Amino acid sequence: MSALLSHPVELLRTPARAVQRRAEPAEQRATARRDLVTITLGGLLFGAAVGSLRGGAQVPIAALKIPLATLLTLAVSAPGFAAFAGAFGRRWSFRETLAVALGAGARASLVLFGLAPALWLAIDLGVNQQGVRWLATIAYALAGLSGLGFMLHAVGPRRGRWATTLSFAGLFLLVGAQSAWLLRPFIGDARDASIPLFAHGRREGGLVGSLLGAGNESERGSD
Repeated sequence: MSALLSHPVELLRTPARAVQRRAEPAEQRATARRDLVTITLGGLLFGAAVGSLRGGAQVPIAALKIPLATLLTLAVSAPGFAAFAGAFGRRWSFRETLAVALGAGARASLVLFGLAPALWLAIDLGVNQQGVRWLATIAYALAGLSGLGFMLHAVGPRRGRWATTLSFAGLFLLVGAQSAWLLRPFIGDARDASIPLFAHGRREGGLVGSLLGAGNESERGSD
């Protein structure tokens, strides 16, 4: 239990030590378990906050979808991370690459965990659906920057540091955006007679169009 409680502190305050731990084969299994718990709990709370705008069944649905989107993105991206690491001179094993990716995801999820009460408060104060979209997007951006910082520690100061990190980030963003889009809606739409699990059968203008509020009538429930 003490190891699980100290895990978030290490990820946030001493990322260099957290990276070193993930390079040690004897530590990788334990850190992976703790990272998975962190990703799940952080995503559950943030998803519940997002879904609270619609309320009802949207709360547990969104709570389950947020960590699922993160884990799906990491699972799909991990082979690409390993390829980029090798291309830029980082001789990591696949297990070490996956351990680093999980650490970055866990650190990002801790930020989402911390921002969830603020989002919940904003919804309680009456922020509309478009405002919640932007607040959630900003929260994700801050979480992503935190995860990116962890990646920088893992990559180290050697040649190709930024190329490796930005390659990781670009792949994660691409896969993550698509994963989130496939799993929508997260916020839900009060105009729907029933809460849909997925936004099938809707005409939509894409992720950017959704954030900009374009074509609201054709994008019901796509957020």
